[in-house]
Amino acid sequence: MLQKINRYTHGFVAVPVILACREKGLFELLAHESPLSLEQMVKHLGANSGHFKVALRMLESLHWLSRNEHLKYSLTSEAAIHNQIPEDVLQLYHLPIESYLQGKQGKLLGRWIDRSCQLWNLDNPLIADFLDGLLLIPLLLTLHKHNLLASEEKPLLSSLSGTVQEELGKLFVHLGWANLKAGRLTLTEVGRFMGERALNTAIVASYTPMLSRIHDVLFGDCLSVFQRDASGHESHIDRTLNVMGSGFQHQKYFADLEESILSVFNQLPLAEQPKYITDMGCGDGTLLKRVWETIRFKSARGKAIEQYPLRLIGVDYNEASLTATTRTLAGLPHLVLQGDIGNPEQMVLSLKAHGIHDPENILHIRSFLDHDRPFIPPQKRNEVEERTHLHYQAVCVDGQGELIPPHVMVQSLVEHLERWSQVVTKHGLIILEVHCLEPRVVYQFLDKTENLHFDAFQGFSKQYLVEADVFLMSAAEVGLFPKLELSKRYPKTFPLTRITLNYFEKKPYKIRHAYLSDLPVLVNLEVKCWSEHLQASANEIRRRLELNPQGNLVLIIEDQIIGAVYSQTITSTEVLENVKYEQVPSLHTPQGSVIQLLALNILPEFQARGLGNELRDFMLYYCTLKGGIESVVGVTRCRNYVNYSQMPMTEYLKLHNEQRQLLDPIVGFHVSGGAEIRGIIANYRPEDAENFGMGILIEYNLRDSALHPLRDRQPLYTNSAISSSVPTLPATSATKENETVAALVKECVLKVLGSQRQAAYAPEQKMLDMGLDSLDLLELQTLLEERLGVNLSGTFFLQKNTPTAIITYFQNQVVQEKQSELASPVDSANEINTLENIVNQQKIPQVTRVVTEQQGRKLLIDGYWVIDFASCNYLGLDLHPKVKEAIPPALEKWGVHPSWTRLVASPAIYEELEEELAKLLGVPDVLVFPSVTLLQMGVLPLLTGNNGVIFGDIAAHRCIYEACCLAQHKGAQFIQYRHNDLNDLAEKLVKYPLEQVKIIVIDGVYSMSADFPDLPAYVRLAKEYNALIYMDDAHGFGILGENPSSDMPYGYKGNGMVNYFDLRFAEDNIIYVAGLSKAYSSYAAFLTCGDRQIQTNFRNAWTAIYSGPSPVASLASALAGLQVNLQEGDQLRKQIYHLTRKLVTQARAIGFEVDNSGYVPIVSVLVGDAQHIVDVCQLLWEYGILITPAIFPIVPLNKTALRFSITAANTEEEIDQAIKALEAVWDLLQKRKALLCK
Repeated sequence: MLQKINRYTHGFVAVPVILACREKGLFELLAHESPLSLEQMVKHLGANSGHFKVALRMLESLHWLSRNEHLKYSLTSEAAIHNQIPEDVLQLYHLPIESYLQGKQGKLLGRWIDRSCQLWNLDNPLIADFLDGLLLIPLLLTLHKHNLLASEEKPLLSSLSGTVQEELGKLFVHLGWANLKAGRLTLTEVGRFMGERALNTAIVASYTPMLSRIHDVLFGDCLSVFQRDASGHESHIDRTLNVMGSGFQHQKYFADLEESILSVFNQLPLAEQPKYITDMGCGDGTLLKRVWETIRFKSARGKAIEQYPLRLIGVDYNEASLTATTRTLAGLPHLVLQGDIGNPEQMVLSLKAHGIHDPENILHIRSFLDHDRPFIPPQKRNEVEERTHLHYQAVCVDGQGELIPPHVMVQSLVEHLERWSQVVTKHGLIILEVHCLEPRVVYQFLDKTENLHFDAFQGFSKQYLVEADVFLMSAAEVGLFPKLELSKRYPKTFPLTRITLNYFEKKPYKIRHAYLSDLPVLVNLEVKCWSEHLQASANEIRRRLELNPQGNLVLIIEDQIIGAVYSQTITSTEVLENVKYEQVPSLHTPQGSVIQLLALNILPEFQARGLGNELRDFMLYYCTLKGGIESVVGVTRCRNYVNYSQMPMTEYLKLHNEQRQLLDPIVGFHVSGGAEIRGIIANYRPEDAENFGMGILIEYNLRDSALHPLRDRQPLYTNSAISSSVPTLPATSATKENETVAALVKECVLKVLGSQRQAAYAPEQKMLDMGLDSLDLLELQTLLEERLGVNLSGTFFLQKNTPTAIITYFQNQVVQEKQSELASPVDSANEINTLENIVNQQKIPQVTRVVTEQQGRKLLIDGYWVIDFASCNYLGLDLHPKVKEAIPPALEKWGVHPSWTRLVASPAIYEELEEELAKLLGVPDVLVFPSVTLLQMGVLPLLTGNNGVIFGDIAAHRCIYEACCLAQHKGAQFIQYRHNDLNDLAEKLVKYPLEQVKIIVIDGVYSMSADFPDLPAYVRLAKEYNALIYMDDAHGFGILGENPSSDMPYGYKGNGMVNYFDLRFAEDNIIYVAGLSKAYSSYAAFLTCGDRQIQTNFRNAWTAIYSGPSPVASLASALAGLQVNLQEGDQLRKQIYHLTRKLVTQARAIGFEVDNSGYVPIVSVLVGDAQHIVDVCQLLWEYGILITPAIFPIVPLNKTALRFSITAANTEEEIDQAIKALEAVWDLLQKRKALLCK
């Protein structure tokens, strides 16, 4: 449920920004002129460049804007929703909620609640949740303030007026926060969760004054927004609410800081421990008090505190904070004094003035302050200039609202930390800090992080967030390095970092990025470290510096570069499968999720000092903090294999010395740092004669860092993920996949607990009682989803709240699903038998029935009239008079069935149909087949030949899967990728040469989930990799068409997905396949052909030659249906859209999760576990509803659904009856406390 809170808080900030940009004309400007640079837009719109850049970053993080390599912006298709956001929604900022709850405002929220229950009349659940945020956050905080969501002694909201109870009761039931039973409202687990986490929204709500004037912030007098009154109170923020929210959220991190504190105050001798702890930016003194209690009651120092006294020092710029700290620390030995984080030297002088003349005995700590420091322009101009080639992403705003260039801000940060490095003592500096994320990472983890809204309001309020890896590098540049065994990052298991806790200490060296000006020194370093035939050339080193400037680091002692590490970013470890050394540079891609180490060099005379280990460990931590990075890999070599060349390399790599370390020092260097040996790459570098050209593939798994700190990792060996031609090393038990669900669940829980809390693990213990909070549970959910290949509801842990409960759930249900997915594909007969067995055993009433009469969309079955929501007959043409009238004349002319194979002859009615279809689609030719299945089975193997590669969406229709398997049998390769996951597809495409035949196979509208692909994005990807797109649009043809608009959301003419997206069949390399059975009720299918020669080639498909032709009645009904489409089709589609939208909206309002995008007429209402499907279907039958039950094995066991197919022949009354039936189903499932699928 934390995902939902994140959406609410995202919307609270994003919606006013979007509306301000819309009002000023940003979207209209980019729709007519793009791409545009920041400077061009600032000039055209009269924007404040700094604040406006913050807004652009937010829109880019939503993927509403894209930014090219020249840093120019364009709109994406996802931005079109901006026109549907209601402008009056900003009134919600100013509603008198306090007065409303007192019953003084009547039905203040009624119209807003109605709109929320209707999902704001949007078909975009994300933006609907965004809008809900403006309604819910002020309400939630006010209810929490008056403790109206916590009482168990009396009915929920019973102390409020009847009107307020009625309105809020409706809202809470709609949201799933409450149940209404016998007129009594009771909180659900979801509602209880929301009440307990209400303060998660307090920080964002505290910025309401600023957000209410966001137009001025972006385009007007921004200085007037950020004023202070005579008492010093800020006008842009409710500081009291902000402090309350911060304190609520920071406690988790303060608890983790204890480990660092105890590492200091448990060390002996006690006399050498710090005498003082100084907290710069002490706030109200809470952290200092907590640190004192940790030392006093948990450490060795605490037992001798009288003999070795400790003094707490609170430093803050704000006098009110110092007063509060004095109150908090009353009775403890302490001192408070005014100080500025930007001037640590003055702080030391102030301490001396207060009698502290031994500042070397201070341990410095601070929390969440460095980003809120005053901006001091950098003084070192040469270093500012050197940074201009580094691609910093942070967005920082100066006091006038203008943009501070990122490289200037980073240099300012470096100089800020340099000032602190002058006062940091042997006891070090502990910093807890928050960070921004790059837009692409925010978009990837939109629901799982706060960064979309947090980075925005921090930027608008002129706070200087930088990414975690940038902060780390800034500290390293001045000689401050974290104690890695104590370092923590949050979230702990995601490939991103929002918050870091680092215990910095001074070291006698510095690490910074390598600059082009370092090139001569780096070439000399290469010469000294490698023999001539293994040296990287000066041009290669220059290429590394230019192509990936932030991936190359140098280690410096007394201004001399004595070491360097180089890297590049690649898509996956697998791309190294058959690579040669000279091909490695071509693998670099800026958006990759894997960092490849290219080389690590230390001057020979320094190699005995362990600096290689230091540089390696720092590089790994740096990579861990970079957003979107999953692992670090490298291809290394053996130093001493030449002395053991009589044995295979695989055996040599098992040899250990007396200290049980790997015998080979180079490979051992990586393994001792946590690397796994993945395998051996033959012929990697032929010039490396000592290793017979072989390279050793190693990998550091950064995602395991939460469970295995860098210095504690053991050498690991894994089965190679690369091709069978590469020898692999045997796997040890430490790296085998867990054999049982119980072990896997335990491993995931322990990983999220972290090393310090693992003792709290107990199978029957509630996870909240183990110390896991909502963010931890979100990480646990993600880990379980990845490891088990499932999707879990956001409320999953509300019901399954112990490890045992989770294990039992997965063992009973999800594991069966995973096993069925991983098993070899069953043949069609076996699959049908499986389905028939389930149907027969469970006696589902909507299956294998006989219809004896039909009237419109009402069917008579066993003497019982039911409403038909099960037919694929979208335009409702099966009983259309004009269609039925067209069949007898055709039968009179051609007989009931063509007598020839199409290889020999075809009746003219075939060509008439093909001409009409080609005209409708706007293509030169089409070729008609009897069915889509026969078409796929014949055409796909023909397209690929015996050397092509098919990339199939894993959710594509079964007939596509079977056709791909047939093509594979005939010699093609068949590779599946995650559903609608373009990144996964790109990672697979990149492995194949441009000249090889590559076909990307997708559905138009997916028949079970009712979503559809981002076809323009697929086209761009296909062009990049010289691939062909093969689309089966069986469920989109006849519904979606050209020029969609708010008046005609489906578009016009029903001429399919390609025209819907305004693409071109030939220019965009699309082969388009569709059937006439779904929309036109005719047994025929077709595919597009660029010209007659291509049509002739497709005629040679074996299923075109050896199958019987379509019946004459089908050809005639198809032709007649196309004529009806021209005359009535758009009106029929309007009716379908209206009915579908009504059903989807009402089903979601009831509480169901509904699989449906764009209100296409396939509506899958998810009911979750398969155990309820019999009773649910029986209940629907009693309401007279015929649907298609989506049950295992058609869908996973835990994703059972009710599949409604809407047609133009359905009526409003029939939809109303379906809604009533769904309300009854919801009540049934609620009584059973069923876990509905999300």
